[in-house]
Amino acid sequence: MKLADYMKETGKKPVDIAEEIGVAENSVRRWVAGSRTPDPEMMRAIYAATKGAVRPDDFVLEGR
Repeated sequence: MKLADYMKETGKKPVDIAEEIGVAENSVRRWVAGSRTPDPEMMRAIYAATKGAVRPDDFVLEGR
């Protein structure tokens, strides 16, 4: 599941995700927009914060 889809489904905002994983809100916005890809450490943090709903490969596989 894409991070944007997870946020829409759960009603979370970029600031919520940012606070949960300890990054700047702008980083989350860039990941959602696709202009940046989180590093492996942040991918693990996102995976944990979303209880596995957003997987690392969701950031790198197109058309998902």
